[in-house]
Amino acid sequence: MKNKVQKQVEKLFPHENVVMEADSWCSYAFTVGDNIVRVPKGKIGEYDREVKVLQFLKDKVSVQIPEVEVVHRDVNYAIHKKIKGNILDIEKCKTLLAEQQDLFCKDLAHFLAEMHSIPVKDVPKEFYAQEGEEYLTRERLFRTLKEDFSEKEIEQMLSWIEALNSYKNDDLVFLHKDFHAQNILIDENHRLKGVIDFGSSEINDRSLDFFRLYHFDSMVLWKQIVAHYEKIMNLKIDEERVALKRKTAFVGMVVYLNDKPELKKEMIKDYKMSVERLRMYLV
Repeated sequence: MKNKVQKQVEKLFPHENVVMEADSWCSYAFTVGDNIVRVPKGKIGEYDREVKVLQFLKDKVSVQIPEVEVVHRDVNYAIHKKIKGNILDIEKCKTLLAEQQDLFCKDLAHFLAEMHSIPVKDVPKEFYAQEGEEYLTRERLFRTLKEDFSEKEIEQMLSWIEALNSYKNDDLVFLHKDFHAQNILIDENHRLKGVIDFGSSEINDRSLDFFRLYHFDSMVLWKQIVAHYEKIMNLKIDEERVALKRKTAFVGMVVYLNDKPELKKEMIKDYKMSVERLRMYLV
């Protein structure tokens, strides 16, 4: 499928060099000359929404964010000028001198603080989270996880979900909501240069902007980011809540892919990684 999409993009831009950059859950991304072109795997409406988010955020954050244009043609796509910078490499970041590492963690904390400091009352109602039906039900977990996990392990996962659901959603801020290494761009000095992919941005619980950065293998970095954020915002982040969200996110990924065999085949690397991560959390 991705080869077919690349040929379509090459046809759209016959005079540009087209290089595939990413094959993600929601889209294919290509470098086309000085631009990034994304072709959605689903509906183009997600990009229309992102355009509105980015217009709202203009002048509200100090790092570079893309200016996205959505083009509706035989092949629908989104396009924006490429922000000069490199995708964050967590392993490389862990090898930096302590001072460099701390400055970078402070950059990330500052970006999140800028997002979360936007008054909720100023955010358009269309960017508020919508209540959905319960997704990770007991029946669904046992049906989709039984080949990879024991009954006891699935019961433990259900206990995570129950604990997470016990929290009140009363700490609402405007989130990036997909804040992880692939959406973080750095300069040659390992300082934050830009942030991309605001398609999931919404008003929701503060902890949702921290769980994608929460890793067993980078907890020192995570704690530095949180420490800077807490100092800037004068509040405490509930680490237990973030950890629960991290665990249940992996559960959700495995459940979702097991329900979609074709997508699972395409995203098998992510599937295996999620299973491996869950085994690290299980006791």
